[in-house]
Amino acid sequence: MLTRPPFQWWSLLLASWLAAACAQANVTLLSTASEIVYSPPSCNNSQAAACAGAWQVIPSPDTAGAYITSTNGPTVGSGDLIPQLFLNFQGTGLDIRTSTLSTATVNVTLSTQDPTISITREVDSAAGLITVIGLPEDLVTTLSLTTNPFPSTTLPPSTVIPSFAPTITIVPVIEESQKQTPADIVAEVLGAILGVTLGALGYAAVQFYLRLRRRRRTQTQTPA
Repeated sequence: MLTRPPFQWWSLLLASWLAAACAQANVTLLSTASEIVYSPPSCNNSQAAACAGAWQVIPSPDTAGAYITSTNGPTVGSGDLIPQLFLNFQGTGLDIRTSTLSTATVNVTLSTQDPTISITREVDSAAGLITVIGLPEDLVTTLSLTTNPFPSTTLPPSTVIPSFAPTITIVPVIEESQKQTPADIVAEVLGAILGVTLGALGYAAVQFYLRLRRRRRTQTQTPA
């Protein structure tokens, strides 16, 4: 008899944005944006009596005052449907950020029509950031994200398909300590200024030396 996997396999928390890179600019969408279609429909868990769906809008565990969309898998109230989300967009790339508490395995599918092409990758949402690059900017791409209740083997970090070759990359979240601090930036700026100053002083010293030599040579050649 099949039984449901442990709770942690179901935990998927979409952080507060999905960013689509278009030809002219980057477009950022909150996970609660109307452009994102959730199946079953999402509901706000602050209305506990009316929210029994698989997708729930909850306070973000990472950012105070922000909200994210979360799922722990199928629920009886949602007819045991596997949670999915869909987004149609046009751009050359896509970033999907997940919460640091997310542990779910998800299937990420990207597809286009005319021509009809589809690519699917299984990724671990615990990575924190899923990046898609190499999308056709002249076609509308449909993103489908489906939670996977069963564990599976780890797949390669990227894939390439002829004529439609996006690369889906799982990017670990960068720790704050690895980012440049204001002191590092100031040091770089001061270093650049110091380099320019030393270069200018060196140039001035050479010019002065050349002028001094020319003056002495002129004095030597002048008859007494």
